[in-house]
Amino acid sequence: MVRVIASAAVALVLVAFCAVQLASDAFCASAAAPGTLPTRVPIVVALQIYRVLDRVAPAPYVEATLAEYDAAHANRTGALRHALRLPPTPIRNELLGRIALARGDRVLAMEYFFVAPDIAALQQYVLGLARSDPTRAYDVERRVRGRLRSLQTHPDAVAEACWRMGILAEAASERAAGARRGGGGRAAPAVGKSAGGEYAREQVK
Repeated sequence: MVRVIASAAVALVLVAFCAVQLASDAFCASAAAPGTLPTRVPIVVALQIYRVLDRVAPAPYVEATLAEYDAAHANRTGALRHALRLPPTPIRNELLGRIALARGDRVLAMEYFFVAPDIAALQQYVLGLARSDPTRAYDVERRVRGRLRSLQTHPDAVAEACWRMGILAEAASERAAGARRGGGGRAAPAVGKSAGGEYAREQVK
């Protein structure tokens, strides 16, 4: 009798593990080849499995997955609830930054991205800000450079930040000179990537 109970318990554990694995694969189905098993598991089933896990055995990977799903589907309340349950990690800060950005709080979002750090998100913010306020964009880029240095990032990344600061400083100077002349100055230059992947300077139309 004991052997039967033990066998049944092992079988239940194996089924549970398989169910969790299938659910995890379903959340990554977009990266799977068409027709493979992950693409055949309904996301509704995967969500139910993860929500049961969240109730009975909450874990960081469960909270992060549910937060990612809710954020991607504009459920900001659910995404925030799950993100706040995560331990203080870069994943938590990136999620909170994305949620703040979706809510329109760009300043709070950038602070989370600085802590994470999510350099790509910060650079997108600088590029957008350069068009309207190159002086403020310069200040943000200077903070990015400082963050890169504190992380002991590859010198090339720090050099790129310094290069962008130079362009932003020039744009801010031209805008200030134009304002003094009453002409508004030239359009602020932006820093983007060319088709070849190299950084290039271009005029904002």
